[in-house]
Amino acid sequence: MSTKARPKYDERRIGALAKRAEAKEEPLSSDPVALLVHSALLENSSRHAADLALQRIRDRTVDLNEYRVCIPQEASVILGARTPKAVDRAIAIRRMLYDIFRRNHGLHLDHLKEASKRDIRAALDTLDGVSPFVAARVALLSYEVHVMPVDQSMHDALVSVGFIDQEMTLPELAGHMERHFRGDAIRAAHLALQEWCDTEGVKRSAKPSKPASKKGTKPAASTRKTRATPRKSAATKASRAR
Repeated sequence: MSTKARPKYDERRIGALAKRAEAKEEPLSSDPVALLVHSALLENSSRHAADLALQRIRDRTVDLNEYRVCIPQEASVILGARTPKAVDRAIAIRRMLYDIFRRNHGLHLDHLKEASKRDIRAALDTLDGVSPFVAARVALLSYEVHVMPVDQSMHDALVSVGFIDQEMTLPELAGHMERHFRGDAIRAAHLALQEWCDTEGVKRSAKPSKPASKKGTKPAASTRKTRATPRKSAATKASRAR
């Protein structure tokens, strides 16, 4: 009886990539609510685009609480036209901020400072509008929970260099990485892989389209108009014959 083969996960090359890539520390780690918003802007986008969108929020509102009460259309306009899926992101961010405010009577997550790792995961995973990537990123960077944030962009970048199979799901990839990178190494690995994904990974996953093959194709008919040669009359021919 044949069993289905497990999707490929090249632990050696992914480990080497995480060590080789430059890991930049996350400055928002001490502000989990701001990190939550930034992570929602980062998912399937780039660090540069997320930084710009978060700065636009800060420039155009007093604080995140004012952004929370913006109408959806206004909230998406604040993110800017260059933010991918700005409307969807604005709606998700507002839903998360509203849920935090409803639970804690304020826009903070102070109650999680003394909570267990399990309770932290549960609190973040159940926020309205949150995605697995966003919840995992805040849990890892703000609360040191052993979890690996993985989005579709990182998955596709790793596929493009042959480090994993296309068939591997995001939960499977996250599970492999959580077992692969132990202890504090998982934080550095995430930051390094995210940096690689924003630079080299994005370049490699964007494959150029192949030019159309010229073999076996007929040359296009020329559209250039040719000047018709006037036919010689019978009288002209007879006069020349003389």
